Amino acid sequence: MILTNTMPSLGCITVVRSAAMLLLLCAGMAASAGSARGQLVPGAIALPDTIAGVRTLSADTAYQMVNTVRVVSGGLLTIPPGTLIYGNRQGLRSCLQVERGGLIYARGTAARPIVFTSPNPQTLRASGEWLGIILLGRAVINSPGGTATLPGGTGAVYGGNNDADSTGVLSYVRIEYAGGDLGGGLRSNGLTMAGVGNRTVIDAVQVSYSGEDSFEWFGGAVNAEHLISFACVDDDFQTNNGYRGRGQFFFGMRDSTLADPGISNGLEAYNDAAGTAATPLSRPVISNATLAGPFRSDTQATGFFGSGGMWTANTRYGLCNSVIVGWQEGIRLDGLGIAAIPPACPQPADLKLRTTAIGGQRPIWAANGVQGPAAFGWFNCAPAVNANPGNHPLVGLVAVTQSDIEHPDPRPIPGTPAAAGTDFTDPMLAGANNFAFMPTAYKGAFDPALARNRQWDTTWTDYRPNRTAYVMYHAGWNLVALANAPANASRDSVFAHAASSLFKFSNGYVVDSLLRDGIGYWLQLAQGGMVQQVGTAVTLPRTVNVVPGWNLVASGASVSAPAANVTVSGTILASGFFGYDNGYTVATAIEPGRAYWVKSLGTGTLTFNP
Repeated sequence: MILTNTMPSLGCITVVRSAAMLLLLCAGMAASAGSARGQLVPGAIALPDTIAGVRTLSADTAYQMVNTVRVVSGGLLTIPPGTLIYGNRQGLRSCLQVERGGLIYARGTAARPIVFTSPNPQTLRASGEWLGIILLGRAVINSPGGTATLPGGTGAVYGGNNDADSTGVLSYVRIEYAGGDLGGGLRSNGLTMAGVGNRTVIDAVQVSYSGEDSFEWFGGAVNAEHLISFACVDDDFQTNNGYRGRGQFFFGMRDSTLADPGISNGLEAYNDAAGTAATPLSRPVISNATLAGPFRSDTQATGFFGSGGMWTANTRYGLCNSVIVGWQEGIRLDGLGIAAIPPACPQPADLKLRTTAIGGQRPIWAANGVQGPAAFGWFNCAPAVNANPGNHPLVGLVAVTQSDIEHPDPRPIPGTPAAAGTDFTDPMLAGANNFAFMPTAYKGAFDPALARNRQWDTTWTDYRPNRTAYVMYHAGWNLVALANAPANASRDSVFAHAASSLFKFSNGYVVDSLLRDGIGYWLQLAQGGMVQQVGTAVTLPRTVNVVPGWNLVASGASVSAPAANVTVSGTILASGFFGYDNGYTVATAIEPGRAYWVKSLGTGTLTFNP
């Protein structure tokens, strides 16, 4: 029995009873599905190791980086909204590396972000499973000779003499479970930007559960907006090697159970690894950052956490209109290179902290040659208008405790120091470097005047990636099912682009309002691509009921179940399992989020086993 490939209306669904037609359809469609099998992730297509020409991906196909994928000079990789790309944790692990002269155009949307993630089911994901995204450009760095080889990369060179260089666009992109320590001093981050120029667009990027830093800049002048560092192991935002870019609306939130033994910080800054005064000096300028550290009122964090801002090794820095809460120290000024400026009042032009609210008993700390009285005078300098209300709840963020980690609310509470008192008149915030700051009345990254569901981080982000199942569907008709146990399994909550009612099969087609455990459905989607189901993981084995005749079944589990491992009780099956993916296939596995036809000779049960 096979359903027709199209379903214009409920009454036009027909049954094909010809065995010959059944074999013909299955044989034809199985060939098209076979090329996708054999990958580490069922159904994913392996990206080539080298992209030298134009390569455009399709949103209704899942991809996997089996090794390092290099977009070399002259290459262009275009990634449409809603595309899902897996990493690979085997061997040396995989990454996407865009080299000098190469370009990436990854333009997601708030409704359809682009997701790079772990190849594992939701219950088995962990920090540092693949090596992240590396962008290499021709902008100026401060390494001898003007170029360098990236530590932890694949030997590619970065740097040059063109601050207006472009490496492309990353917009509405999520990077999950990337980064990590490779040993021998080699490390990789969620997103690494090395010598990247200011014509590159970095806007709306979330890095979650990075095994190293979430974001790291090695020189260059690329600007960035709307960045989220969520639950990384090491630093949220690290700058090195003469980085001179600008940024606005940064949010960092830590998981108090994850830290690097080498001390994890929020804004960690160096001029270069040796702490020299090599030029150009690193001088990031950041406004409207919210850094929620691990030391919160409802949790005891590990001792490996350090400062909201660790500025050392001759760096220069400008930070304003920001909120730092939950760190042992707010800002640490560290080293003789910092002492040589020195911190004072009025603040030096290239070392400023202004209109920033810092909670905790140590808003400022001095070390390794920086004098404490000078540092405290620098922080308390009247024109800077910094605030230290003492313990962090008085800073006034709505919900950034450990218990809020799956649904943080970092908006300032009206009437608290975080909600007002900004200043955008300082010369360091003047338009420059192909970037203009947007004035706000509030400190930090979020507007207290807007509801939580109207903030810039809603819709496209995911603060629960360890509870998210990803399923790929085509535009048009699909056989769909649950891939976990979401709190609300209505059609619209799971399938935002549904174009039809939800049809189950029970001696005919019946409209249902909710997706239910173990049941499969027909559903038409207006757009193909990745669909996220957020909920509790469901493990195998799973048992479902069948009745005489054709049944539309699903395992409801979060992991794949081999079709050969299905046990049958109380009946006999008269067919195998048939899936639908722009055509019919004989299923070798029962995949999460998908439904299958199977014919039973009587009433009984099917048990899907690991």
